[in-house]
Amino acid sequence: MSNPPHRVQRATPVLNLALPIAFWQDGIDRARARMMELRSARSDGPGAFDELELTFEELSVAEEELRTQNEELARAQHVIAGEEERYRQLFERAPVAYLITDTHGSIADANEAASRMLRCRREHLVGKPLVVFTQDVSRRRLRSMMRTVAASECNITTTLNVVSRRGVVRRVEATAAPARDYQGTLVEIRWLLVDRTKQARGNRRRRRQTAALAELVEARTAELVRTQAIKDRLVATVSHEIRTALAAIGGYSEMLEMGLRGPLTAPQATDIRRIHHAYEHLAHLVDDLLSYSKLVAGQLQLDITDVPLAGAITAVTELVAPQASASNIHLEFDAGDWSLIVRADGDRVRQILLNLVGNAVKFTPAGGFVLLRCSASDRDAFVEVSDSGAGIAEHERDAVFEPFVRLPTPTGAGGTGLGLPISRDLARAMGGDVVLSDGAGPGSRFVLRLPRSIPLARSTASADPRAAARSP
Repeated sequence: MSNPPHRVQRATPVLNLALPIAFWQDGIDRARARMMELRSARSDGPGAFDELELTFEELSVAEEELRTQNEELARAQHVIAGEEERYRQLFERAPVAYLITDTHGSIADANEAASRMLRCRREHLVGKPLVVFTQDVSRRRLRSMMRTVAASECNITTTLNVVSRRGVVRRVEATAAPARDYQGTLVEIRWLLVDRTKQARGNRRRRRQTAALAELVEARTAELVRTQAIKDRLVATVSHEIRTALAAIGGYSEMLEMGLRGPLTAPQATDIRRIHHAYEHLAHLVDDLLSYSKLVAGQLQLDITDVPLAGAITAVTELVAPQASASNIHLEFDAGDWSLIVRADGDRVRQILLNLVGNAVKFTPAGGFVLLRCSASDRDAFVEVSDSGAGIAEHERDAVFEPFVRLPTPTGAGGTGLGLPISRDLARAMGGDVVLSDGAGPGSRFVLRLPRSIPLARSTASADPRAAARSP
């Protein structure tokens, strides 16, 4: 805070040396007359006259120095008077309220802004305690400020509720600064009052709006939670019921295809195969819905064991190989280190790989390829599934991991849009992850990361499963 200047009438006046100089001049004149008398009479001898003449010269020098100092002091007094008048004008015309009180808090001076804030003329403010212009709570705070300022050298800032003579309450940021004399005694307290009423009203309005918005968000969130719970229960119930019916359809279609109900004609066998393919498709969709429901509800149980990674990949490629062969897609598996063992749930690892490889085959046009490659670091094992399809646009890269998001396929094959979200959540539940990585060429590149089981990485190279890999 800039301390307000002193009032002009309280300034210490510069000493007027005109009277001492007159005394000096009279003494010098008398000394000069006496010297002339001695020069004419020379009754005291030449030695006494010379000494008196030397004293007179010293007095003349002192007279000139005193005259020069008086002129300098007069100029300094004029400059100080101008500076005080300038600062007095700044004090009076300042846009913020300045007050000066004595050590007991009585107003000794105030500028025009303070007079407007308190709705009281300045001559009426002088002599009134500042505390009478504050509310009850602010009065205790004001007295505490005065005690603190009196006992310290630092400025104190706080907020006060100031009441004008007309009863208007204003929220004011008050800063008090002590003013001490050369002996360190507190002589007055200088106050800077900044009106923060509009800011306080705006803050209260924003707090009310924030509270109302928080209540609305809380209500909407609770509503969404209830809606999500109802949807999850519905999905779980419907999926379970559909799965029961599908099991019967699949069982009877296999019985008919095996000829247990009698021989089938060629058209009948074709129809039965179509029914069985439709059953497998629906069963896969229902499995995705059930898995998603369990993940959302937190009911998924994992059996974490040591899983040979190459064996899991080989089992998946054998399942997907017929689909890849039917679509004229080259499926290749490069195991790298065949002894890699991961800490995971074997069934869930195969489910993740089946989703990734199945998607790669689904989104790759005829004549393309799907490549599986394994690698490892000190702590993790990685399975990269890349294809030569159209790839995923930049604006869709984050959306593919959202539930029920489906991208168009070259063959028009559909799905639930749950395969990738389920795969990522399963991997994360086992301490790993599934990410969409940037590939070196066209197509997509998904990477499954799982924690390694380093101590139990036994030598399984003798049981090399590469012979089981299919390359249709």
